[in-house]
Amino acid sequence: MFSKIFFGVSALILASASVAAPVDGTWEITITTFGDPEWLRATIETSCDKITGSADEMTISGTTRGETVQFAIHHPDGSLYGTFSGTLLNTVLVGTAKLSEGESASWTARHPAERPAGAPRAHNFRPREFHRTFSSLIPPVLHIYAGDTVETWTVDAGGKDAKMTRRSNGGNPLTGPFYIEGALTGDTLVVKFTRIRLNRDVQFGSRSGRSHFVHVDRLLRVRQIVVLTYLAHL
Repeated sequence: MFSKIFFGVSALILASASVAAPVDGTWEITITTFGDPEWLRATIETSCDKITGSADEMTISGTTRGETVQFAIHHPDGSLYGTFSGTLLNTVLVGTAKLSEGESASWTARHPAERPAGAPRAHNFRPREFHRTFSSLIPPVLHIYAGDTVETWTVDAGGKDAKMTRRSNGGNPLTGPFYIEGALTGDTLVVKFTRIRLNRDVQFGSRSGRSHFVHVDRLLRVRQIVVLTYLAHL
């Protein structure tokens, strides 16, 4: 009895070891060379130990064995983009690559985050800090999906809020950044503003070293300038 049970378990382990790694599906691949990342969106299918797929307009072909993968990516004209080898660790592919011009690279790949069930969400975001630079090193303040709505506010170019309280240094501080799940470099983002309004009735500006205040009534005559300024901030 014991020997039969042991044999059955061993056969199950051997059989599972021969099954291809679960790499089917859509992946977001990050390829890093000399500290600079670039991104690809790839779709992979497996048949036994064979891998086929596409990455943007390029093609993918290779093999998988157990938890390891090896594949090449080619441009539409057939020229080589790079060769990749990696290992599946939980749900993340991690490995190294050799690109067409001989550069060595590291790479990771993850499945895109799945949209939560239900209708698109409405987020009411209240910022606590503001940033004066555009940088990928700043952690996202909110992760959202296509179709979601965000209601938020920002400070003026001098870092003051609606009550004229300084919340940041000057230099056009910004609210955000917001991370759009599933968006990669090269994608086109369409942002629809449903409402933009001023949060106080006094505007401060300067020109040629002279400073002045403008009441909200006068802002009606420069409405386009005000709107463009706030578009840049939101």
